[in-house]
Amino acid sequence: LESLNQDYARVADGISRQKGYLLDTVFQSPFRVMVYLLGTCILVPIEEEIFFRRLFYSAIRNRFGIRCGVAISSLTFGLVHLSSPILGIVMGVFLALIYEKHRNLLVNVMTHGLVNFFVVIAKDIVVPYFN
Repeated sequence: LESLNQDYARVADGISRQKGYLLDTVFQSPFRVMVYLLGTCILVPIEEEIFFRRLFYSAIRNRFGIRCGVAISSLTFGLVHLSSPILGIVMGVFLALIYEKHRNLLVNVMTHGLVNFFVVIAKDIVVPYFN
C-alpha cells in the first residue's frame, strides 16, 4: 500500500508539472495552442472512442450485457484519466450510453471532443487566469 501511495504521489506530481508546462510553453504560441487542441479535441477522442466504445465496451456488452459493459468500460476509462478519475468514470458512463443509443462512433467522437474542448478551456485557461 505504501508503494501504491508513492506511485500515486509521483503521478500527481507529474500532472502538476504538466499544468505548469501548458501555461509556460504551449499557451505562449497560437500554433502550439492549435496543435494542442487538435490532439486533445480531435485525435485523442478518435483513439479513445475506437478503443473504449467500439472495441472494449462492445465486447463486454456482447458477452455480459449493457449494465456490465457500461460499468466496466467506464471504470477503466476513469482509471486511464488519472488527473480526474471521477470525471472520467462519469464521462465513461455518459459516452457508453450515447454509443448504446446511437451506435455511431462519430457521435461519440464529436461529443468527446466537445467535452475535452470545454475542459481545456476551463482547467487550462480560465482557472489559471484567476489563480
